[in-house]
Formats: sequence, C-alpha cells, structure tokens
Amino acid sequence: MNTKTQIKKELAKYGRMLAKKGLVAAGGGNISARYKDSIFIKASGARLEDAKENDFIELDLRTGVPSRRSGIPPKRKLQAGKACAKKPSIEYKMHVACFLKRPDVGAVIHAHPPVATGFATSGRKLCDITAEFAMVLKTGVPTIKFVTPGTEKLAAAVANKIKNHNALLLANHGTIAVGKDLKEAFERTVVLEEAAKICLSAEVFGKVKSIKKSAIKSLLG
Repeated sequence: MNTKTQIKKELAKYGRMLAKKGLVAAGGGNISARYKDSIFIKASGARLEDAKENDFIELDLRTGVPSRRSGIPPKRKLQAGKACAKKPSIEYKMHVACFLKRPDVGAVIHAHPPVATGFATSGRKLCDITAEFAMVLKTGVPTIKFVTPGTEKLAAAVANKIKNHNALLLANHGTIAVGKDLKEAFERTVVLEEAAKICLSAEVFGKVKSIKKSAIKSLLG
C-alpha cells in the first residue's frame, strides 16, 4: 500500500504533468487521492505547475475536515479570513462527493482543458469519436450546466452524475475525471481533451461522425 509520502509525491508529479500538457493554468485545477479514510487534496492557491509534496493537505473523508496532521487547527479549519498555514482547495466538497459516491475511485482530477471546456460551455456533447475515447472513458461524458464553483450544489450535481460515469464536462468551468489511481484519472483527462480537439477539427473539415454503437460494444467487450 502506498504511504502518505508516496501519495503526495504522486500528486505533485501528476499536478506538474497536467500543467505541462496545458490542462491547467496559473492556480487553476485541483487533484486528490484517497488514503484509507482520508484524502489528500491540493492546497488553495497552490500552483500545479510547480507542485511540491507540501502543497497537498489531508482531509478526513467522512467529514471533509482537515486532519490535525495537516497543520490546520480544527477550529480554524475552513473559515474564510482566518490565519492558518494552508487551506484545502475550495473544490474539496466536489472531490469528497466523488470518493463517497464511488468506493472504487482512488483519485480525482479537476482540470481546465480549454477545448473540452469550450465544448461544455457551448452545450455540445462529446461523442464516441475514437476507439480510445470509448475504451478509456467507457461510459460517455455528460455535461453539467454551470454551477458556482466550491458550492454544495456543485458537489451534489457532480455526485449525481459521477456515480455512472468516469468523466464529466462542467460548463464554463472545466472537467472532472476519476480513476482507480492518479494514472488512470490523468489518462482519462488527456483522452477527454484529445477527443474534444478531434471533434473540433472534424467540424472544421466537415461533420463529426461517431463510431457505431455495435463497434463500441465490440471494443468494450
């Protein structure tokens, strides 16, 4: 089993990889990983492009409260304006909702890939345009209309959809991808943005045509 140190190293590594691929910018995006009854999530304001191990905070998965070991006193856990070393990303509720809804999920990645986010914002649906999209994402990618980031309402909307899907498009916001580990969640994020680019290219050249359902069934089989 991975140790806490190993998990934080993996989070920092994949955070930098997301930034290198242009899937997040500045302080945007946040990632998390499960550890027993806790999760580790990016600290508010930390930049993934130069993420380090100490940029990730441990939260109790059942309550969303920072662990005493995170260095955040419980009485000051999430109160705005209070002075404490670090606070978790404002999207922690959305991450916790994914883990609670999906016991099989070990990692959650919320990114801001520009083309996929553009599709979500336009109200367009990503179709099964490549074999990789069908096989890696498996369950299709629904879109959630814009909901204010960091809210319980967004966490509830994500929880409702993620129970049956491995990735979501968030209009005017970004994407969510889950996986058994960070590698799988990262792969799904990359494939999602690639599919959006291919759809955009297909529209420029003519018309988007999805793979037939019979072919998808064969691939998944």
